Amino acid sequence: MSMDEVLPILRSPRTHGELEVVRSVDEMLLRDRRTGERFPVRDGVAELLVAAAVTGLNRRYQRFYDRAAPLYDAALGLAARLARGREADLRREYLGDLEVEPGDRVLEVSVGTGANLRLLPPGLRLVGLDISRGMLRRCRRNLRRWGVEADLILGDAEELPFVDDAFDAVLHVGGINAFNDRQRALAEMFRVARPGAKVVVVDETGQLIDRFAWFPGARQMKRSFAERFEAPVGLVPAAAVEVGARPVVHGDLYCMSFRKPG
Repeated sequence: MSMDEVLPILRSPRTHGELEVVRSVDEMLLRDRRTGERFPVRDGVAELLVAAAVTGLNRRYQRFYDRAAPLYDAALGLAARLARGREADLRREYLGDLEVEPGDRVLEVSVGTGANLRLLPPGLRLVGLDISRGMLRRCRRNLRRWGVEADLILGDAEELPFVDDAFDAVLHVGGINAFNDRQRALAEMFRVARPGAKVVVVDETGQLIDRFAWFPGARQMKRSFAERFEAPVGLVPAAAVEVGARPVVHGDLYCMSFRKPG
């Protein structure tokens, strides 16, 4: 999709007002029609993030992923080998839970470097959102190399800059365990899903952290987030249906899904 195609579903992260494109010779901006506030579009990424609102754990991990982005793909490839599998095959364990058809608009929240987008069926209209500029830069580079088209948004999972009912499927992989407000993030994914759409959420279990206890910071993470290393089924919006969770990748990850009533 081009910016003109995705613009109708974008909203200001501060006011949720409609946005319009403002072009000049050397830049493109998105302007809030109501307030006039402007948000830059840099290297094809719409920056719909209020920096002052990124605090606590979200700020900590934004900084971490900005630094880790250049090595992230290699680290995940190594982790997959240690998990006794090919990375693409391990990803397909949970991607198979998505229900998509050609022409569907699909959002991945916390898109990272884009590895899941590469494995989705062709013919989808893909949108990826992340809080880290570094990860989005790496994602954009990867998508170009793979020949995959997607609109990339710098934004906050707890304040998604999209209209209600915008997506035919919503995916989130790896991150929600350490969000400031997991319940709010799930509510936002539910809000932007269209009626009848499925939301799939994947993250680490305590088993994975235990296996990597030798890794710097792993034990501290387990102590800090002990109650979070299981599917947050109790935080799913009450209106959701078909709520369930299952272990994937030899139990190292959980895969939780729910549906917005049609």
